[in-house]
Amino acid sequence: MSNYTPPIFIPTQTIENFHGVTRFGHSNRFADLFSTNNEQQVDYAEGLLFITILLSSFFFMWSVLILVFKCLGPERVGFLSGSNFVQTTESHKRPSRIRLIFLNSSLLVIIFSILLVTNGLGNLQRTVTTLDSSNAEVDKIAFEADIIVDGMIIVGSQSAGIRDVIVSNLGNFCPGEPDIKGKTGIDFDAIAVATIEKLAQLKDFIENNADDLQNALQRVNDGTADLDDALQYADATDWRVKMVVVPLVIVPAIMFVGVGLAWFDISNDTVQCILSWFILPIFVFLITFMWLLCSSLGMIITSHSDLCMGGEGSGSPDGSFQEILSELDVDKSTLLYESLIYFSQGCKEDYPFEFIDDYIVELADGFSSVVEFELKAEIVGVDRLETLCSKDFTELLDSMSLLKQNLRSLDTSASTALGLLSCPRINSLYANTFHEATCTSSIKGETWVFVCLLLISIFGMLMITFRASWKDTEYYKGALTAVSPDIELYDQKSEQEAPKATYDCDEEESEYSAGMEVSESSCDEESFQEEHSVDNGMETSLESSTQSWERTVPRISSGGIVPPATPPKSAYVMRKHDSFKVTTY
Repeated sequence: MSNYTPPIFIPTQTIENFHGVTRFGHSNRFADLFSTNNEQQVDYAEGLLFITILLSSFFFMWSVLILVFKCLGPERVGFLSGSNFVQTTESHKRPSRIRLIFLNSSLLVIIFSILLVTNGLGNLQRTVTTLDSSNAEVDKIAFEADIIVDGMIIVGSQSAGIRDVIVSNLGNFCPGEPDIKGKTGIDFDAIAVATIEKLAQLKDFIENNADDLQNALQRVNDGTADLDDALQYADATDWRVKMVVVPLVIVPAIMFVGVGLAWFDISNDTVQCILSWFILPIFVFLITFMWLLCSSLGMIITSHSDLCMGGEGSGSPDGSFQEILSELDVDKSTLLYESLIYFSQGCKEDYPFEFIDDYIVELADGFSSVVEFELKAEIVGVDRLETLCSKDFTELLDSMSLLKQNLRSLDTSASTALGLLSCPRINSLYANTFHEATCTSSIKGETWVFVCLLLISIFGMLMITFRASWKDTEYYKGALTAVSPDIELYDQKSEQEAPKATYDCDEEESEYSAGMEVSESSCDEESFQEEHSVDNGMETSLESSTQSWERTVPRISSGGIVPPATPPKSAYVMRKHDSFKVTTY
């Protein structure tokens, strides 16, 4: 034992926030998951569902709203249904703003997808690396300790037989001379009795305790082997893991380009068709998977934070560890349980390896008593002792020499075992595994992944909502007060392609195109208004006879306007042009 001061776990603000998430009266004690009471397990599990239900409901309702907009159509919700923007030639603000939001959202999806790998999976990989390193160190310690204990059992078993030979010889040390002390001046009988007592203290050379220690080490070896197998599948840098993120970069980038083409009026029907019927379904699947994963991860981080805030007081993984052992109802008298509690609680509990310390003391006493007997025998002389006692001491002295070697070996092995199981070494491994890896790096990585998934989901849903951004904008002429089925919608390209017929009032001559006849009429305002009515509340007055008129014939736009059952009445819309123009189709 030493004056070792264990590291103190200080929870991060993230851990405290997730641990403090409302549970609506349910438990936030992580150890309840290991309880033999099924009601406690269910109660804790129900308390974890708040974040999952909240996020799932939010994104589900958003998805339903998008479907509702699609069903309502462009007549009621306009571009939110996924149809083209419909604007006047004088106004371009709405499409530009929506497309700007779309482009920014796509860039943010790409950025947070990259951060998901670099910061999120990067921290998780550091956690895996730390766990793997600590696990390998524990496995090494357990393996070395197991070899040492196995050797101690073998040497101890051999020493027990040697000790019995020595005790037998010392029990009847000098049969030929009852007063050996008077003859030699040395009380060999007292020395023999003391040596017998010291060797008797060794008993079975802690064979029983060594067996317990060996069983505990074997269970540790089994645990490290299982953890090592699990860590083989926890490689956060594996290419298969990163491939999940690749589509989140490529797909938004394609959509970004598509919107840019539409913004600069260089898109076409093929591009828009590919975006709408191939790229969009893939993106919808990806974003749906992202928000489902984000919702589930919220529950995992909450539970993970509970693990790191267990026990009394401010909470720590040490407290959770002790509570879990209590809930498992394990035998508290076993060496393994005592060792786990001792190391996890900063070596403040009862020292479980006191029997090894006592054994080292007993080995030292036995060794010193054997050495003392040999020294006294050398002082008197072995030949003289044999003559006085009428006894051959060769077997006794050879056994003592062999026992000294064994005692020295056992002392070295016991001291080495204690060094391997020292508090600073094991507790620092424990703190590195649970404080740093499990409760700091791991939750930091999980939080990065959670935040990135959440933001990817939000901006991805915005992109789906504003999917009309990659479609061409359709225009109608003039700043009209209402949208009517009688209003002609057109885009900037079709206006130049439409056949036209004009009548010039000043030169009183007609020009024809597309086989449409235009009859000559008076150019003054009065005769025109008498001869032609203006529908849909779009009447204006002419300022001079040199102003011209435009006759607009209704047609179906790509925005989805449905014509009436019978052809509507044509509408005349006054314009300030140089000629009277009639558009025909």
